[in-house]
Amino acid sequence: MLKTIAIALLILLVTLFFGVSTALIHPNLLRGTISSSADRYAGLQLGIGDISTHMNPLRIEVQKLKLQNPDWGDEALLTIDHLSLELTQLPFSDKPFWDLRGRGIELLVARNDEGKLNWISNKLAGGETQTPADPVPEAADGITLPADFNFNDIELENVTVTWRNGELEERITLPLIDAQRVEVGNGELRLNVRYKEQDFTINSKVDLFEPQNGILNYQLNLDHADASLKTQGRLVLASDLKGSEIDLDLSISQLQNLAALAETTLPELPKTHLKATLAFTPDYEIRDLNLRSGDSQVKGKVEVSQNDLAVSANLTASLLDIDQLFPATESTPDEESPETDIDWAWLDTTRVALTAQIATLKARGWQGQDLSLDAKVDSDMSLSLKAKSLSEQASQRRYGDLRIKASASPLASITQGPDLKADLDIAIGEVTLTGQGEVNVNGLEGTELQLNASAPNSKAIWRLAEVPWKEAGPLRLESKVSTGSKQHSAKGSARLGEQNATFNLSYLDQQRPHLRGDLSLTKLDLTFITDANEAAPTPKTATPATKKTGGPVFSQDPLPLDALQSFDIDLNIQLQDIDTGYNRLRSAQLDPILKDGKFSLKSTTLQFDHGTVKLSASLDSQGNAPSLKTKLQVDGQDYGKLGLEKAAGIRGGDGKIKLTASSQGRSPAELAANLKAKLDAKITNLEAKGNALNLIGSDLLSELISKLNPFAEKRQTTEIECVAIHFKGEDGKLLSNNGIALETRATKIVGTGQVDLADESLTFGVSPIARTGVGINIGAAAGLVRLAGPLQKPRIVADPSGMFTSGLSTGAAIYTGGLSLLAQGLYKRAMYAGSSCDGALNDVPETEELPPELLTPPPESAPTSPNAVSPSAKAASAGNQPVYTEAVAAN
Repeated sequence: MLKTIAIALLILLVTLFFGVSTALIHPNLLRGTISSSADRYAGLQLGIGDISTHMNPLRIEVQKLKLQNPDWGDEALLTIDHLSLELTQLPFSDKPFWDLRGRGIELLVARNDEGKLNWISNKLAGGETQTPADPVPEAADGITLPADFNFNDIELENVTVTWRNGELEERITLPLIDAQRVEVGNGELRLNVRYKEQDFTINSKVDLFEPQNGILNYQLNLDHADASLKTQGRLVLASDLKGSEIDLDLSISQLQNLAALAETTLPELPKTHLKATLAFTPDYEIRDLNLRSGDSQVKGKVEVSQNDLAVSANLTASLLDIDQLFPATESTPDEESPETDIDWAWLDTTRVALTAQIATLKARGWQGQDLSLDAKVDSDMSLSLKAKSLSEQASQRRYGDLRIKASASPLASITQGPDLKADLDIAIGEVTLTGQGEVNVNGLEGTELQLNASAPNSKAIWRLAEVPWKEAGPLRLESKVSTGSKQHSAKGSARLGEQNATFNLSYLDQQRPHLRGDLSLTKLDLTFITDANEAAPTPKTATPATKKTGGPVFSQDPLPLDALQSFDIDLNIQLQDIDTGYNRLRSAQLDPILKDGKFSLKSTTLQFDHGTVKLSASLDSQGNAPSLKTKLQVDGQDYGKLGLEKAAGIRGGDGKIKLTASSQGRSPAELAANLKAKLDAKITNLEAKGNALNLIGSDLLSELISKLNPFAEKRQTTEIECVAIHFKGEDGKLLSNNGIALETRATKIVGTGQVDLADESLTFGVSPIARTGVGINIGAAAGLVRLAGPLQKPRIVADPSGMFTSGLSTGAAIYTGGLSLLAQGLYKRAMYAGSSCDGALNDVPETEELPPELLTPPPESAPTSPNAVSPSAKAASAGNQPVYTEAVAAN
């Protein structure tokens, strides 16, 4: 054995002697040997422009080296303009013995479409030079490092490395690679790197601390225009790196240029600074984590188990501003793609446990205070979140004591359709929402959830909604929600105090969505939506709503009727025992239908405590001129309890109201101008607070009553025997021929005229008529008035023309505005003999055709005092005799 080794050493020394001698004396003689060896053993072609040697110290220089694979054409694998190897010591000592310098080095690594590398020739791929490999003994744990570096200096300039994979090509330029041995066991490395037009500088130092144990200390700085990384520490080069400890210090000013390196885009990131210590114990630990990005700051510790890579983290944050870290961007709806399978195998090997304490969290306009988070992933997933408060920054709406618990587990290892079995529990103060069932996380079909909500009292809900409504009792909601590929449904019930609702609704997701189903409301009391902090307004103290003046009553803006063509509705609504705050609805069934832009509500009966309402309506939104039709009929036994008492202080009332109307148009103004309608109303035995009606506190009505009878006795209540209203017309012009009457025991107030909705104007003549033996005296004559002008602000003018001439009836005066038309025989005395509420609903006291003087009154004369009277009236009063009208005389 020793003899064999001795012979081998002798042959090596002889070979080395002849090789060195040849290299020193005739170095170019080696070019052929080297080239032929490259071809023989690797199947590659090696060309060398020139080889030269120098003595003292020994240096070999190579010029224009080029390595090619003939199987890949003429493209070079490696080219070197100049390479110099200098031996400063004999290689057999323990001292550094060589220096290396080079420039103009280009390296190409390429893979073709077949997956072959350009460095593997056919000879190498065929295995002609391969020999059976000796078994490699298993490496011992850890790496033994040399005690010192065996070089003094390595300096390479203008190095280019190109990687090509098919048509994809990446190129890295290293203007400088400089490695130096500083002292025993210490070295420095400097790299200048240029990649995709961006420059990096890398400076590092290495200290071979315990080379026999594979332990070294290092420092490394990486600098870029937008980022810098500083790291230092101790590396133990064992398989598990046990005992290693690394300090990291990373600063990033912006991400745009760094993202371009990966050919992607990233949102703007505020200036970010990360400091942490990585320790291997042998588990992986991130200690003293301190991350600051913009105004946000996170601290804590993260551990990763080496055995199963289980992650546990404990983090704290004084502020976490999601809006600043990840600004909201305008998202475009993605094209609908088919649902794919989800492989949940990763859950079998994933273990994550995260706890976090966040003092302030800001996200998408919301702000949370004092949050605690506990999240776990371990074959299933769970989340627990608590917050002292949650507020919406725009509205300052605030919710206290938020608690969320959620868990989910896969239904199978690979799922499609329903993916997870989920359990959700949300509580905000005393309001709770729970959900259990199966959820499809990347689609719709297959989700089935049982949702329940509850609150011990409704005030807890009103606080969340920030509405001052009254207490309505405890809340209980139960609903089952199901989703399919195209059809979704919700079925359940809700209870608020004694109020009940049941629903069974389905939504069909198609080109024109369709909502259908049943809805039932029972014992609904709408009075709870009034302000709990204010006393309920009474008719006596009610104030009229402020009205806008100056503009048109009916807008020219088109109504959004096109929306009615975007969905369909087919509902059955059952109402029972509904308290609206003004009246009580005992029962009703509504069947609204919307299909192809056509809405219809077939004849429906609403049964109230003291009356019945029949209603039908239709609306066709298609075409250039959408059309509307409606019919309304009210048969009331007590209109006070039907709502007039609470709305206007009017009690009692027995009678009927009937309205039929139709129109067409796209705007409120067009609908008003094209209106065709007929209104008939007769109601008897009413009692109103004050002298007359107190409807909505109308100043106009009060002024009208005052002008009609300024000397009327002030009363607490007024008994109204009859109210009759009759209007009829088309094209927006509604005419009332003697069709407006209000009767008390002593007086009848009669009016006639028209309302023109097209030009938003009205013209009425109104006057009182004595119904008893007490005549209207000279003062009452001033009460004959005309009401005219725009709908927004009509005018009231008291009898400007001195209309009480001898023999003129009050009834005629109503319609003539002061013109003496008695000779025309316009009105019949019998017209006022009975009540306007007598006869059928549509019966109106007969009159002749209205004179044009009424609808087109003459120019007003000079204003007179409201108490002015005509000469004939003065003559009559001179004898201290009362003036009686013909109507009174007839009585």
